[in-house]
Amino acid sequence: MASTALAHSKTAAAALTVLAACLLIAPPLIASDLDEFKVKRQQVFEFAQKPTVRRHGDSVSVQFATKALYDVRNVRTPFGAN
Repeated sequence: MASTALAHSKTAAAALTVLAACLLIAPPLIASDLDEFKVKRQQVFEFAQKPTVRRHGDSVSVQFATKALYDVRNVRTPFGAN
């Protein structure tokens, strides 16, 4: 019975060691992948073609294409709101 308890404690220690190793190794690997999802902004602020504006009942849509990569904010406000 003592050998069974010793085996369980070794198994638990091994599991904790593996868990600790995963917690120490995983964050740097994940952080290096996050750069892939950042916007690769460029300093060219021009349209590829003239933007178009269309009305659909009470809503308005604006479509445009940019010459370079940068982030664009999408804001929706009720008509007449400040």
